[in-house]
Amino acid sequence: MKPRFNTVIAITLGVIFCGGCVIRPGAKTPAPKATPAAKRSEPTPPAPVKAGAHAKGKSVLDGLREEDLLGQKPLTQKEFNKIAEEVVAIVGGKKIKKKNVWEAFCVPRDNDQVPPFNQQLLNQAIENELVYKEGLRRGVDKTEEFKSRLKEEQLNQWKNQVPRLAGLIQEKKLSEFSRTMPPSTPSPEKVEELFAKCRAYFPRETASDEQVRTTLRTLLSRQAPYTAYQKWLADLFDSAKVRVNGKPLALAKVSQSLRDFSLVEGLKGVKAGQREAQMLYDTIRRELPGDTDVTTLKIEINDDSINVGEQPELQGILQQAKAAHKEKLAAPTQEEAKDFALKLFTVVKNHLLAQQAKKEGISMAAEGPLWETPIEKRVITSMLIGKIVSEESPVELTKEEVIAFYRTHPMYQGMDIETAKKRIYERLSGEKTREAAINRLKKQFGVKILTTEL
Repeated sequence: MKPRFNTVIAITLGVIFCGGCVIRPGAKTPAPKATPAAKRSEPTPPAPVKAGAHAKGKSVLDGLREEDLLGQKPLTQKEFNKIAEEVVAIVGGKKIKKKNVWEAFCVPRDNDQVPPFNQQLLNQAIENELVYKEGLRRGVDKTEEFKSRLKEEQLNQWKNQVPRLAGLIQEKKLSEFSRTMPPSTPSPEKVEELFAKCRAYFPRETASDEQVRTTLRTLLSRQAPYTAYQKWLADLFDSAKVRVNGKPLALAKVSQSLRDFSLVEGLKGVKAGQREAQMLYDTIRRELPGDTDVTTLKIEINDDSINVGEQPELQGILQQAKAAHKEKLAAPTQEEAKDFALKLFTVVKNHLLAQQAKKEGISMAAEGPLWETPIEKRVITSMLIGKIVSEESPVELTKEEVIAFYRTHPMYQGMDIETAKKRIYERLSGEKTREAAINRLKKQFGVKILTTEL
C-alpha cells in the first residue's frame, strides 16, 4: 500500500502547486478505431467454458474480455512498432512505410490503436510523395513563396506544440527538483502549526486528528520540489517581457504571488494560478481603455505574439461574452471574468514555459517518432498539386460515365437535372484529370506496390 500512498501524495501536491498551470493540447482528430495496439501486454486467454455450464451466480459476460469482442489480441509496443515500419511501396526509390501512410491522421505518440490501412490511404501517401518529388525537381523549395509559407506553417506548428512543451518542461523541472530535494522529516512544531491552520478543512466524520497529522506530515516532507518549482516559475515571470496591445505589463506582483503560494493555501482550496490570473487581468484592465474589445487583445510574450481571439482555450468564453454583450473590458464583473482570467493567465504561462523548454533543448521529437507529414513536404504538396492538375489536359467524360455516377450518388438525384448534370461533370472530370496528372508522375518517377494487404 505504501507506493500507492506515495503516489496519492505526489498527485495531491501536484494539484496544490501546479493545478491549472498547464493546459494540455487539444486532442487531434482521432484515427478511426481499429485493432487495439501498443502499451498492453498479451493477456492469458480464458479457459474454455462449455455452453450452458455457467457456475451458479455467474454470467456469460463474466468470461468475456475486450479482445474476445474485437476478435484480435492486443499488440505489444514492439509488435506495433514493427507494423509501423513495414515497407508497403517504393516511390522513385523512396520507401513508403505504413507510418507514412498514417501521416494523414497525425497519429499521436501515445496512440494505443492501430490506424486503418487501405488502398485509398496508400494512394494518398503515394500521391504526396510524387508531388513532393516533383516540387523538389522544379525547385519549389527555393522560391520566396515557399519560404514565406514555410515560416507561417512553422509558426502554426509552434503554437500547436506550446501546451505540450509546457507540460514537458514542468515534468522535467519537478523531476530535477525531486532528485535534488529528497523527502525530509518535518519537525513536530511545523506539523502542529500546519494542523492548527488546516484541521478545519478535513471532515471530522471521516478523518481523525491523527490521520490528519499523518497526512500533513507526509505532505510537508515532500513539498520541497513543488515549492522550488513555484519559485522557478516566478523567475520566468520576473524575466519576461510582456505587452498587451503594445503596452508593457508589470508582472512583479504576479511573480511575487507565485513565490508566496503555500501548502496552507492549497489545502484551504485556493487553486494555483487563480490569484495570479486575477492580478494579470486587473493589470490589463488598468492599462487599456474600458471599451477595448477583449477579442482584439494582442499579447506579446518575449518573442511570441498571441491574438487572444484566436486561442482555442478562450473561444468558448469569448463567444459567451459576446452573446451577453460583455466583450468590453469594463463590461463584466470580476466574478464574471474569473474563468476568462484564469485561462488567459494559463495561455501566457504556457508560452513562457514552452519558450524555456525550447531554450533547454526540449522538443516534441524527444517523445519519439511523430507520424505527421514534415512541414516542408506539406507546404510543397499544397503549393504544387493544383498547378500540376491545371497543367493536365481536362479529361472528357462519356455519357455512360455521367449516368453511372448519377445512379450511384443519391445526393444528386434530388436536384434539378440540369444542375445535377453540370455538377457531376465538373466533379468527375476534375477527379479524373487529377488521377491522370498523378499517373503521369507515376510514370516519371516509378511506383512499386509491395504489400498484398489491399
